[in-house]
Amino acid sequence: MMSLVEVLMRWAYVSIGVFLFSFLTLMFVESPSLEQFTWVSYGFFTLISLSLFFILRGVHLAKPSLNLTGPVFLLLGLRFFACAVFITTYIIFFKTGDNYFILPFFLMYSIFTIFESIYLQKYCNYLEKSTR
Repeated sequence: MMSLVEVLMRWAYVSIGVFLFSFLTLMFVESPSLEQFTWVSYGFFTLISLSLFFILRGVHLAKPSLNLTGPVFLLLGLRFFACAVFITTYIIFFKTGDNYFILPFFLMYSIFTIFESIYLQKYCNYLEKSTR
């Protein structure tokens, strides 16, 4: 059980860790398009990840008696769809020829998805126990 403040602190740790890892890794990369896409992906994932917790909080405040498992899966599904649209948009409009751009995207996707799955569930447990 974790409150929203505790979850956001953990989110900040993960976001800073991914930022530092990306920064240090990009020091050895000579491709400006890969570097640009990495930072755009980072911004995309941090905003999406942060918004999921606040949307879930809003759902709980609107209907406190609702079981939050369904909305969590819906939010993760919408996140997956948003990522597919993001990648498709990049490929259609900005693709520069190499396929290495997908590596930082999927690495960040994996890290943030694992984090969200674990901590959305912990936050749901906290919300459900706090309404009893």
